[in-house]
Amino acid sequence: MFRWVSTIFKSAVGDRIIAASPCIRIALPKRADTEVVPLGVSEVSALADTVPDRYRGLIVFAAGMGLRQGECFGLTVDRLDFLRRTVRVDRQLLSARGGVPEFGPPKSKAGFRTVPIPE
Repeated sequence: MFRWVSTIFKSAVGDRIIAASPCIRIALPKRADTEVVPLGVSEVSALADTVPDRYRGLIVFAAGMGLRQGECFGLTVDRLDFLRRTVRVDRQLLSARGGVPEFGPPKSKAGFRTVPIPE
């Protein structure tokens, strides 16, 4: 959030709307790292049972693969290698304006990867 506000104020300074940004020399609190605890099989099953049928596979797939939401939505059949049991992650869904998907790169260089499909 701070990054967005800071960018807006920096732009206002550049446009000479304000003389200086109040976002200079701000010491932000450190974010506490939180441990990611995956859902158990029964929890994933319960979650899959609550969504419409067309999304159940997505829930199970996402839980088993550990991909981000946008990465899951960016997958198409050509990214799945059933013979080698892998998924190529090289894009994510950015938006779907007017029902047309708009894909973009993963969040970082580390986001480009090939993930093995578990049993």
